Amino acid sequence: MRAAAGAAYAAELRADGNPAVGDAVIEQAHQRATLVLVDVGHRYSPALLGKGRAANLMNTLDTSLRTLR
Repeated sequence: MRAAAGAAYAAELRADGNPAVGDAVIEQAHQRATLVLVDVGHRYSPALLGKGRAANLMNTLDTSLRTLR
């Protein structure tokens, strides 16, 4: 999830800080996630909201994936 969040944040920065771009990348990562990834994610604590945008993107992805199970 951290890699997807980092990619989403990088895409935002390339788009002059447009948060909609990062949100779209997170949605794409959500759509690509397999059930194996979802199951493994449930073995870990939920991602916390952080002070930075990348941490918040990771929290958004983690929260959305936890609804799939």
